[in-house]
Parts: sequence; C-alpha cells; structure tokens
Amino acid sequence: MLKQRLLTAAILIPLFFFGVFYLPTEQLSLVFAGLLLMAAWEWGGLMALSAVGRSFYVAAFALSLPAAAALFTQLPLFVLGIVLLVWLCCMFYLRGFGGEKKPNSVLERIFLALLGLVVLLPTWLSLVTLHGQGRFGIELLIYLMLLVWGADSGAFFAGRRWGQRRLAPKISPGKTWEGVYGALVAALLLAMLATVYFGFRAERALMFSLLSIVTVLFSIVGDLFESMLKRRRGIKDSGNILPGHGGILDRIDSLTAAAPVFCFGLISQEFIL
Repeated sequence: MLKQRLLTAAILIPLFFFGVFYLPTEQLSLVFAGLLLMAAWEWGGLMALSAVGRSFYVAAFALSLPAAAALFTQLPLFVLGIVLLVWLCCMFYLRGFGGEKKPNSVLERIFLALLGLVVLLPTWLSLVTLHGQGRFGIELLIYLMLLVWGADSGAFFAGRRWGQRRLAPKISPGKTWEGVYGALVAALLLAMLATVYFGFRAERALMFSLLSIVTVLFSIVGDLFESMLKRRRGIKDSGNILPGHGGILDRIDSLTAAAPVFCFGLISQEFIL
C-alpha cells in the first residue's frame, strides 16, 4: 500500500506542478474541471446512485460550470460567502453525527446532490481564480496546496507522536486534537515563510497568517465531512482511480473547504482583485 501511494504521488505531483507553471489559466481550468467531473462521479456514489444516475449527475455538474463561472465573475464574495456559511453548517452537523449508517432517501439524495454542487463548483472556481491572478497567482495557488499538504503532514506526525484525545471518534478514529495542533503549527510556519516571500508588511503579514490558520481549520472540516459521508455509506474510499490513495474525492476533500475559504479571505482583504 505504501509503495503504491508513493508511486502515485511521484507521478501526480510533477504533473500538477507542470500544469500550474506551464499551462495558461484557460487550459488549466479545463484540467481542473475534468478532475472535478470525476469527483462528481464519486459524489454520486456517496449518494448511492446507480451508474446511470451518476452519469446524469456528472452531466448536470458539467452544465453548471459555465453558469457558476458567470455568477462568480459578477459576485465573487457573495458566492464564496454562501459557501463559507454552508461549511460552517457542515461543521456543526459533524458535531452531532452519531456514526450511524443510514440509507439515502429521495429527499436525502436531492439534498446531497445540491450539496455536491455547492462543495465542488466553488473548489473549481477558487483554484482557477487563484491561478489567474497577475503577479502572484501561481505562487498563491501553490501556497494553498502546500498549506493543505503541510497541515496534513503536521497533523499526521503530531498525532502519531503525541495523539491521545480523539477529535471525532465516530467519524475518523485516527484523528486527534494533538494532530490539529500539529496542523496549525505547520500552517503558521508556512505562513511566516510565505509572508517573507511575498514581502508583506506587518499588518498584512498578520492577516495572511490568520487566513492561513482559518484555511487549515476548514480543511480539517472538509476532510471530516467526506469521511462522514463515506461512513454513512459504509465504504472506505470514494473510488479507486488513484492506486493507494482511493478516489479523487479522497485526495481533495480538505481542498474543497480550504480553497473557497482561502480565496474568500484573499479577495475580501484585497490580497487579490
């Protein structure tokens, strides 16, 4: 399993950096859209849809992309603000989850279908927006990825070394509060390095560091929320397209919450326009 994970990562990470550095934003947006279409297929699996139902859901997601882009262009803070409120609601829902496995009723499937659009579409919009910024667009996108990956690594090592108090035992028993603290320390260190690189002065550096910490907190919520959906369905992974890693959703679950929050903070504080 570890060998598969390392091999998959060794292939995907260089491809990601190649795309970010060498593809124009328009082309990269199509690549990101393709990945999120695969994620939408897996989301259909979390709704217990048949292959035909999942195909219709993917088609609906694809048709929603232009409309979402048009709305986001006109009202970016409004769109991202709604997404932020949704993730806050998800955070409180996680607190009340009892670990039960429930069959999805028709109403639940409709709700999850709409929620999938709210989760996945803003992820695409945020990534494309970051990359399309002028001077520091590519760097901000890479920083977001490093922030999520670094926080995940910090949580893993801190959890293994000091982890005792479980964060959400009925959702993901391996996660601990000590892991959360490790993730926040990693985020703070990365933020300090980034503020030096970007040349932010004291006040801007403080705001950027706070945004980085909040982004990591929401990344943990995104991770837990997808784990909760899988636990409700009684499955381990959202898919098997990535050997050793599971599905696309398993790799971007943290990013689905982190990217919109990070983008919202950057726009509202005028780090990007």
